[in-house]
Amino acid sequence: MAKEVGCKPDASPFKYLGVLVGANMNRINNWLPVYEVFQNRLAVWKSRLLSIGGRVTLIKSVLESLPSYYFFIYKAPKKVTDDLERMIRKFLWGGSSEERKMHWVSWDRVTLSKKMGGGSV
Repeated sequence: MAKEVGCKPDASPFKYLGVLVGANMNRINNWLPVYEVFQNRLAVWKSRLLSIGGRVTLIKSVLESLPSYYFFIYKAPKKVTDDLERMIRKFLWGGSSEERKMHWVSWDRVTLSKKMGGGSV
């Protein structure tokens, strides 16, 4: 088929529009591009220089949307969602990979909708 279309065949897995096709997405290693995107974004932002409102805005507008493309195509393993959520929590409370900060409000409360008394992150 590749010869008919005029392109060269490729081996599986391969990337198409930034997504691995033909890979076993139940393996954590295949989710590394999503982890890298998160880490690259967080490396640029300085949580200490932002207010809590600014951090919530960045989380809602950027971090929550980054993995959604993958999540529409593949079901993420629980460890992947837990790891991404952990990165978001650390950024929200101003911690880093070296430093652990106190979380003043439980994550369940933060993720509630505003109507229910949460920050709707």
